[in-house]
Amino acid sequence: MSTELAYVRRVRVVDAAIFFAFCYAFVPPLLQVTLGARPVAQLGEVFTQIPISAAAQAILQALVVITTAAGIVRNALRRNLQVPDWYWLYLLPCVVVSIASYFADGTVGVSVIVYALVGLLVAGYEEPPKLVRLIGFLTVCVATVSIGMGLLAPSIALMSQAGVPDAKALIGETLLVGPTYHPNNLGQVLALGIPTVLAIKKHSRRIISLLVVGFALVWTGSRTGIIAGCLSLLVCWLWHAVVRKGAGVLRPVLSLIYLSVVPIGVAIVLVTTDPAAFSGRGYIWERSLEYAERSPLLGFGSQFYYDVSQSRESFGALAYHGHNIWVNTLLISGALGIFALLAVQAVMLVRSWRNGGAGLYMLCAWPISFICLGWLESPTNFYSFSYISWVAWPMIAFSLARANQHVAGRPVGATSDAYPFQSPQIG
Repeated sequence: MSTELAYVRRVRVVDAAIFFAFCYAFVPPLLQVTLGARPVAQLGEVFTQIPISAAAQAILQALVVITTAAGIVRNALRRNLQVPDWYWLYLLPCVVVSIASYFADGTVGVSVIVYALVGLLVAGYEEPPKLVRLIGFLTVCVATVSIGMGLLAPSIALMSQAGVPDAKALIGETLLVGPTYHPNNLGQVLALGIPTVLAIKKHSRRIISLLVVGFALVWTGSRTGIIAGCLSLLVCWLWHAVVRKGAGVLRPVLSLIYLSVVPIGVAIVLVTTDPAAFSGRGYIWERSLEYAERSPLLGFGSQFYYDVSQSRESFGALAYHGHNIWVNTLLISGALGIFALLAVQAVMLVRSWRNGGAGLYMLCAWPISFICLGWLESPTNFYSFSYISWVAWPMIAFSLARANQHVAGRPVGATSDAYPFQSPQIG
């Protein structure tokens, strides 16, 4: 009994860290937009964060650091601290961008510590589906709150299409922003959260949750998020058909998706010549590649886009990041960062393929969504603790782990309902 209680306490520490990271993503901006004003989504504009929002942000960040550190200390004291082989690969992009940032401005942020601790916590988590399920519930929570805000407080939760470069609303004439600063921000979070919703136990709850998250995602008008979410669900369904239904004829379709998802992210930048393409991303990519020639090995550090884009003369007003994970990585950490990102994505896809073959569909779908988002967004830079870190960083670690780690935590006699979308022959 004492062992079980110790495990429950350890799980609660990890869950608390994820919960505080979730709150960090949404509580400060919620306070800002309800009690202050939503910042204009253009660089060069002055944004003054109201005191209560800034205080909440600082407190929640401190709580994330405290809880993640407490989880590591507890695991170490109980000799349960694990450092698996994949952990070093998980760290690699963060190490590279940290070095680049140090050479650029002589600083390394506290977020680096959080990133490292999150990976260690995931490595020591004995029953991964539970933590994935928590992320799924939090995704449903933010979708529900966003929809509620859109219906009850449209002046706060909705953005006019005048606030974006081109008309893209799919529901009505407004875009759902919810407790974020831009509809694309909400769209990215929901897209990355969709695969985790598949971990919800009961079939009826899972379907309802997917419908709620899907509706919110469509309302954001985030086309990249919608594509990423749909592609991840497609991959999940294909694996389900291949493994459980014996539809081996669909395996080539899966192979095509896995082989093309990374090259598409690179090719879309290289073949784009129109500066106005993809809502002005063409111009951002063109200017970014010109800058990249000045520091090809290590880039310019994590603050590059923030610093250089204070003046719209250098970049477009929307260049708060590279709007493509490869471009963003190239500018902040150079060729070394590109190598680290490629290594992480390659291993994620390999492990995703094995997870799919093992029936762990909720885990095989996430890397596809993450990589697809990188076509036109930058879902993480592995360095800055942001609105998306609570879902991106733990799931990157899960996606790098071996399939047998996920299966090992399955209790004897567990039903398929406890591990939805998992093949019955596992465990």
